[in-house]
Amino acid sequence: MSRQALHAQPPGLRVLTDGHGPDVLLIAGPGDDASAWEPQIAALAGAFRMTRYDARALDAANALPGAFTQASLVEEALAVLDVAGIERAHVIGTSLGGVIAQMLAIYHPERVVSITLCATWARPDQALRARYDSRPWATEHAGSTNALLEHDTRVLLASVPLPALIVAGADDPLGASHSRQLAALLQHGRLELVAGAGRRPNEEQAATFNRLVEAFLVRASSSAR
Repeated sequence: MSRQALHAQPPGLRVLTDGHGPDVLLIAGPGDDASAWEPQIAALAGAFRMTRYDARALDAANALPGAFTQASLVEEALAVLDVAGIERAHVIGTSLGGVIAQMLAIYHPERVVSITLCATWARPDQALRARYDSRPWATEHAGSTNALLEHDTRVLLASVPLPALIVAGADDPLGASHSRQLAALLQHGRLELVAGAGRRPNEEQAATFNRLVEAFLVRASSSAR
């Protein structure tokens, strides 16, 4: 497996690429850095070129003014695609990363082949707000938490024509509920609930998650040709 560290603007944004093949952009959730995707890199980099990055939302001390708006987080993801020389990519996002993936598919579909949405939502409800408000991370990264919770794509998702895989842990009732809504809203949404997993199916049941994602990416890559 070939790994390359790329350096993007704005300064301090770390970008890593692994493997060769169709491009996949991985966007982690709040509080996670690029290492959160190691189980997927190990399983999928033999068939895909996997690109991931440390979002600025993780580093409040190093953030630029306004860095925690939804628009700025989407621009950050586009900058990663540009610096990695990626014209179009399959986009996989978990939690806040799934919010960003939705926004890319809605507003920049020319850069996206497919989306995989893991443990994310179209609109946060009271239960989700309570979950994040109770976390110490939310206090330290208030701007990112606002971007995470000020999100409503329920109407806009219906216009997304891209293949979409929605994944949630079967042991996470809140995540499963939001995932069912996403699957219903998207034209080509396919829902998978992962047994034995809670909020982090890509880590808690990595083998199952990787199998589902690989099969989906292979199908989506073939239909995009």
